[in-house]
Amino acid sequence: MFENTDLFQEDNSDDDYHNKKETKLSEEVDLLGEEEKLTLKEYWHKKKVKRFFLYNTLEDTIEKFETKEDAEAKKQEILAQYQAQYEDAVKMYQLQLTTNPQAIQGLEAPVNDAPDIEVFDRQVDEMNYACSCCGYEMRQDTPSPFLPSYNGFPFFPFIAKYTPSAEEEVLRVKGIVRDLKDPNREINKSRSQFLHILNTSANSGWILDKGALNPEQKKQLEDAGSKPGIVLEKEPGSEVTRIEPAGASYAHINRGEKAEMDIKEISGINPDALAIQDKTTSGKAIALRIKQAVTILSKIFRNFRYTKEMLGGAVFNMIPNIFDANKLAKVLGPKFMEDNGIDKGYLNAFLSIIEDGRFDIVITESDNSATLRQESFEQLMSMAEMGIPIPPDLMIEFSNMPDSATVIKRIQEFQAQQQQAQAGPVK
Repeated sequence: MFENTDLFQEDNSDDDYHNKKETKLSEEVDLLGEEEKLTLKEYWHKKKVKRFFLYNTLEDTIEKFETKEDAEAKKQEILAQYQAQYEDAVKMYQLQLTTNPQAIQGLEAPVNDAPDIEVFDRQVDEMNYACSCCGYEMRQDTPSPFLPSYNGFPFFPFIAKYTPSAEEEVLRVKGIVRDLKDPNREINKSRSQFLHILNTSANSGWILDKGALNPEQKKQLEDAGSKPGIVLEKEPGSEVTRIEPAGASYAHINRGEKAEMDIKEISGINPDALAIQDKTTSGKAIALRIKQAVTILSKIFRNFRYTKEMLGGAVFNMIPNIFDANKLAKVLGPKFMEDNGIDKGYLNAFLSIIEDGRFDIVITESDNSATLRQESFEQLMSMAEMGIPIPPDLMIEFSNMPDSATVIKRIQEFQAQQQQAQAGPVK
């Protein structure tokens, strides 16, 4: 049964995150019906817990255990393995000593080199998870389902613009469109005012002599004065004249256009970044424009790369719990494994390296966009025209040729065959 707890008390709102107050949860969740939708509140937090560690002085490794009993059991298992190896070595030594004592002259007797193994405890941070719905707690402080591979928050924020010196949090953390709201409001306001001017100019008003129209005719003029084909009857000698509307204000048009330019300048998305060109612009000039335009966006790209690095690190740490060698082989495919000389033994070693955690893994993002690849290819072409020897496989690698890896492999195989043919048969 679900129990009410105080864990989520600080987050409870009057409407309980739009959940219906009368909703009653039970173990029969199906009673809610297919169309019933509830908001689930999740709480992720780190807390200090006692964990036990086993340190092997010989192998210089540390293993973590939840209980002291598990750590002691592992210690006895390791010592038993070394003891068994020592006993086997002693039996072999005694057998050789009995059968051929001269063969082992000068050799020392086997020594039990069991390592010193220490078990100790420490307070460590571990991620915990709880969830609640309709005031009922469904999980209370259970360990994160991503443990032990990943001990962080399962959220990877992307903050486009971060200004730590700002006084308020709303100004300190911004997205891409936050600074574009005011220019967009200005565009909307100027256009609505311009449309209002156009609408009011269609029926700007009339000037007529007193008594020129009777009340019924005046009512007709007010209702249909802007419609084409209206017919008015007036008293003889009186005058009815239409008021000429003022022309559209150039200031409104100019202000709207300026607001559109402000959006491009503030966001950094401008014609230079889009590589818009005329017929006389050279490719190098376009590349320089793109570099200059991308400068304003460099912080956004850097923050986005950082987000992807965090996500990549988390996924990398979860690999041993999700994949084994057979699953990884299916994901990579036989062609990729054959081209790169990878077998299942290599994959098992790779998974062991991740799970062991003794090796530092660097997660980075390679900026390999088509524009930069084309720029690098043009620079390589210029170097080749200057007489600098550029390997053909390098030229193909930076080109936009599809399946370039297969082409490079075939070229390398052909070059190897030519070198072998020139060398002649081996005598």
